[in-house]
Amino acid sequence: MHYAHRAWIFIRNKRKINFLLFCFLVASATFLLTGAIIAGYSVDTSVHLKELMGASFSITGNINESTISKESMDYETYPVQEQDVNFIKQMPEILESNYQAKYVIRADIDFIATSSNYDNSGLAVINTNSQLNSLFQNGYIRLMDGIHIDEKNNMEIMISNQLAEENQLNIGDSVEIYLDDNIVVVNVVGIFEGIQDVNELLQENTIVENMLFINENTMSELIGSGNILYEKVTFFLRNPSEFSNVKSEVLDRIEMKKYIVKDDTDTYGGFIQQLNRYEKIIFLLLGICVVASGLILCLLLIFRVNNRKHEIGIFLSMGNTKKEISMQFLCEVLIVYFPAFIVAMLLSNKISSNLYSVIFSGVEGLAKPEINNFIYLGLFIGLIALIGISVVIATLKILRYDPKKILADMG
Repeated sequence: MHYAHRAWIFIRNKRKINFLLFCFLVASATFLLTGAIIAGYSVDTSVHLKELMGASFSITGNINESTISKESMDYETYPVQEQDVNFIKQMPEILESNYQAKYVIRADIDFIATSSNYDNSGLAVINTNSQLNSLFQNGYIRLMDGIHIDEKNNMEIMISNQLAEENQLNIGDSVEIYLDDNIVVVNVVGIFEGIQDVNELLQENTIVENMLFINENTMSELIGSGNILYEKVTFFLRNPSEFSNVKSEVLDRIEMKKYIVKDDTDTYGGFIQQLNRYEKIIFLLLGICVVASGLILCLLLIFRVNNRKHEIGIFLSMGNTKKEISMQFLCEVLIVYFPAFIVAMLLSNKISSNLYSVIFSGVEGLAKPEINNFIYLGLFIGLIALIGISVVIATLKILRYDPKKILADMG
């Protein structure tokens, strides 16, 4: 009788023990398939997330080498030139832009005291639109009450909830802010809050609680004579697919030694970093599951083989080769494995779809990627290889014995 036929007879007659093997193979394959599918989703989503959320780049002033002091190591940076900004803004591919500058100022309020802020000063953050500031874009701070500051909000200000609480300020209250000898009165129109430990994510000595968001016109009133020195301008594209072409044109146009041009990933970078962490965890769990599945399968097959020593001894004494007996055990597991993998495919497809909805629920308009069929094929072949190795390990010891010794031990 052929070993494949014997394998089928054993599967048909020993349904209980083979059902347990079936359940184990379904569980292992489902976990591995679900993890592989979610990892594939994460990789594909990382690629397409930038296109979904929009592409942007920023220009900042580079270090002016002629101003570097060897004694104090102080230096100045080139200011962002208005003519260069206007050239970029007029490109048809540019949707909008956001100017950004920062000035240390004082006010008739108490700022949050820290080791780096001992002189009761605050940081005025000037933006074309505060909603486009990287802190808001990246989710480090969010608007609690009131409105954002844009070009229309002249002589108006947005402050932190800690600063408002410290000074008992509410929406509509007035604050005097000072820069040198200039004083302006501004009204509070917005209150924001930062995430926990947000200051650890920022540059040294930058305290979110002491930030005051104002627009360009308000800052111009505070400066008096002179122009605002912008440190950064961010440009947002209409069509992210044109990102590379637009950036290349900008690099050809501006004087490179004066500027640093870089991709501004604040809009999507935090989410992608989170996805990368998910991928590392998933791949770690997949590796652990492969090792654990292999060990458990080996133990199950060793137990299975040891309980069939008598049968193996009879087959060997009848002239069956050790290879044929090993192939019978392999066929038995594969007969159970094939339907188990089909069930695992159906389960993993449903589970991974639900997990995708949970993980990416915060991203609107993100279409679920198609499942790569190579995931199924790769794991199908990989698990067959794992089964083959487990069968060899399980049968290696007993097949070394002489058939007469096996039968004698059983007697």
